[in-house]
Parts: sequence; structure tokens; C-alpha cells
Amino acid sequence: MANHLLAGLFGLVVAILIALLTSFLQQRNWRNQALVKEYDRERESAISLISELSSLLHKRIYRQKRYLWATQSPNNNQADIDEYRSTLLEWNDKLGEISVRLEYSFGKEASLELERNFQQELASINSIIYGVQIGKSSPQSLHGLETRLNTLTGLSNILIEKFLLRIRLMRFASFSGRGEISFQNRSNLSHFYLFRRLLGMTQK
Repeated sequence: MANHLLAGLFGLVVAILIALLTSFLQQRNWRNQALVKEYDRERESAISLISELSSLLHKRIYRQKRYLWATQSPNNNQADIDEYRSTLLEWNDKLGEISVRLEYSFGKEASLELERNFQQELASINSIIYGVQIGKSSPQSLHGLETRLNTLTGLSNILIEKFLLRIRLMRFASFSGRGEISFQNRSNLSHFYLFRRLLGMTQK
């Protein structure tokens, strides 16, 4: 009689453990599927962002170069000047939004890099050209500006390639630190979480 009772209890425990394991595996599968979908959405958003940034940045540099050439030319090609002004308006309209999206997807340093390495340099070059345009500066001050713009073209290619590599490696700021054990992520300090992490059952 006792043996039958023990066998029944053992069977019940096994059944409960199987049910718990099945439930855990099912929930883990659902979480993994949700995470994959989240990564896919972030990837599509980042690709759209970098495509827009690449187009806008290269356009700004090229139009600014034509603005420089028009200023250097005796004919002072008004069409190139007007096209540059239109591009400048587009750049200024979209720069704030792009900076915010860069920070969200790739971190604060990404938006700061755009500001420091590109916006400030482009604004500096624009100020020099405009000074010559209105007669406040000597045409001699235009020397070297084309080289600076060519340098920006090279740097922009490096910047875009870096962001595309981060997209390929799925290195997004919005996904960083999920498996960290810290005060900011203190939910990861629970005994249950630490036990699951020890068994390799947590998302990092």
C-alpha cells in the first residue's frame, strides 16, 4: 500500500515537473519570437534612418561644393546657389529629427558625432562662403574649402559604413544592457533571475 502511494506521489511530481518545464519552454519560445520581431522592427527603422542620413548628408556636401564653385566663378551661377539654399533648408528641417533617431538607435555618441564632425564643419564652411558672397570676406578665404568638403565626403562614407555594420551585428542602443546586473537593472538581482542566468536561461 505504501509503495503504491509513493509511486502515485512520484508520478504526480513528475507530471507537475513536466507541466512546468513545458510551460517554461513555451513561454521562452514566445519571448524569443517577440524579441526577434522587436529586433526586426528596430533593424528596419535603423536601415530607413541611415538611408535617409546618407542621402541627405551626401546631398548637403555636394550642393555645398557647387555653392563654393559658383562663388568662385566670375559668372556666380545663381542656379547652383539656389539649389544649395534649398538643400540647406531641407538639412535644417530634418537634422533635429535625425539626431533624435540616431540617439535612440545608436546612442548619444552617434548624434554627437554627427554634430561635431559634420554639422559644425559644414556650418563653418558655409559661413566662409557666405562672407565672400556678401563681400565681407576676401575670395582668398575660399582656398582650401574644397579639400575640407572632400574630407567630409570620405568621413561620411566611413560613418555610414559604421552604422550599417552595427545594423548587421544588431548592435542597437535600445537593446543594450538587458542582461546586466546593476542598480539600474535591479530586477536582474532576484534569486530566481540569478539562478536562471546560471543555467543559461536568460536573455542577454
